[in-house]
Amino acid sequence: MVTVAGCTAQDAVQITLNPVPQVDLGSDQSICPGASASFSAQTAGATYLWHDGSTGPTYATSAPGPVSVTVTVNGCSALDAADVIALPSPIAALGNDTTLCDGATMLLNAQQAGATYQWSTGSNAPSLVVSTAGNYALTVNLNGCTASDAITVAYFSPTSLNLGPDRLLCPGETVTLSTGISGAHIWSTGSNSPSITVGSGGDYWVAVQVAACFARDTVSIAYVPLIAPDLGPDRTLCEGDTLALGAGGLCSSALSTGASTGFHPCLGLGHL
Repeated sequence: MVTVAGCTAQDAVQITLNPVPQVDLGSDQSICPGASASFSAQTAGATYLWHDGSTGPTYATSAPGPVSVTVTVNGCSALDAADVIALPSPIAALGNDTTLCDGATMLLNAQQAGATYQWSTGSNAPSLVVSTAGNYALTVNLNGCTASDAITVAYFSPTSLNLGPDRLLCPGETVTLSTGISGAHIWSTGSNSPSITVGSGGDYWVAVQVAACFARDTVSIAYVPLIAPDLGPDRTLCEGDTLALGAGGLCSSALSTGASTGFHPCLGLGHL
């Protein structure tokens, strides 16, 4: 109320006190590689303005750094901020699948400061010595972040290369020689294939390389010599006569092999 020279006047105004919105983004968040942090400023009737210009009630990011939001309700604003902290990445790198030679060992090492380890073998050590074939898996935990890897280790034995026994073939026959091994091949014929087909006698060898391992084997292929027998012209005998039929070169081979077929090429027929 105002009085001037005995005259008075008055007016009134209503003051409404709006509360300042409560904004709490929570504590700073630490995230593992590949993960994201989420923040919420959800407030009834509010509008939002995040540090990057986005205007939703929530915010998610996988990038480290400060995060802030201004929340406005009925013209009153409040601000809060938090930090996103990127945790160091655990490393689980066992390398490519490997083939070892007989008797060899391999060291798998995952040493990392502050980390813990879980191998598929049950070991909790930072490294593992491999001496047998198999699949080896590892999980590394660092500050709650995990990384995993696995490796397959095979062994190659020279005895696995076996071309089989020496062969004795009939004329015109062929034989396929195969290693059944995946690796680099070199045959005595010059071929680099895993198998070759042989159609002539001789010694055939193959050398195979698998990773850093080498093996070699040899097989002999021989052919049976066949000489066509010549019994001469047809004969006519009198009853009671005998006749010796000779098979030429077959005599020595039949005698040496002891073949028994009911008729020996170097012995005569009985009385007719």
